[in-house]
Amino acid sequence: MLVYTYQSSDKIRAACQLSHINREVLMNSSIDEFYQGDIVTTGEQTFYVVYWSPRIRMMDVSTEPYDGGSKIYNINVDQLPHRVTLAKRGNIFRRHHQMELMPFTDYAEEARYWRMLDMLEEVCNPADNLFYTWTLEQALEGLESGIIDAYLMSTGGPGITLDVANYGGFKVNDPTAGHQMRMKCLTALHELRTA
Repeated sequence: MLVYTYQSSDKIRAACQLSHINREVLMNSSIDEFYQGDIVTTGEQTFYVVYWSPRIRMMDVSTEPYDGGSKIYNINVDQLPHRVTLAKRGNIFRRHHQMELMPFTDYAEEARYWRMLDMLEEVCNPADNLFYTWTLEQALEGLESGIIDAYLMSTGGPGITLDVANYGGFKVNDPTAGHQMRMKCLTALHELRTA
């Protein structure tokens, strides 16, 4: 049975600090060590790992790629009728083991990756310095000036209501990756604006 839980940044940081084990063992799908972003199956359903605690055998998962606002379920792996098995390794595992990252499908997926590493910060809109929501035009200005690197659905903060889709500006705490994401985001937003 799945239970809804609240996610916290402490869990996200902890997921990025799991112990390192021999690379061959980690790539084996029968192991009991998972990383945030890995895809696992319970025999009935497929999930994205948000957090894994091997000591207490609890796992926070989402049915869609985790984006900071996804609904999260808490699973006690010992109480499931089927064993949790690894279906596919994610980029957090690959980064921690100096392996080549899988290509991102779009800038939003890349932003999720930086968010999982706790290296993506939401930026307050300088138009009012109070709220985290940005219009498309404000985001284009922010991207072109380098204030933000991505324009995505907001995760919260002052002025955010959860019943309305709000979009915010985000900055990556890695200048090279931030520049690359900014260029991809600008291209996508210009295409959206002209469509």
